[in-house]
Amino acid sequence: MTNNSPQIRDGAGRFLPGISGNPGGRPVGLSGLIREATDEGTELVDFMLGLFRGEHGEDMRTRADAATWLADRGFGKPTITPAVDDDCQRCIAHDVEMAKGSEDLMKRIDLMIGRMNIPVESQTR
Repeated sequence: MTNNSPQIRDGAGRFLPGISGNPGGRPVGLSGLIREATDEGTELVDFMLGLFRGEHGEDMRTRADAATWLADRGFGKPTITPAVDDDCQRCIAHDVEMAKGSEDLMKRIDLMIGRMNIPVESQTR
């Protein structure tokens, strides 16, 4: 049985020069459809602003969710740093005092403090 279909790939499986694996071009994806249907997203923002402002009697939870949505897209999602309470800081400060003279332990404690994002002024040394 012979294969009469045109050869579109080379021996390595790559498309031959001038041949496309997607001759119809890139189809409009979901983001493209949303952009087209919402005036580049302006209608989405207007809708969320309406929720945020409570224009239709939205409850506070819905308004807060709209505020979060708008802030995340307008300013970017905030990064979260672990909270360090006073007890934790005192414990670390005590360990630093006890470790003076032990360079290896001091290096490990400095590394731990750096990972916890504790401000330098709160470190005891």
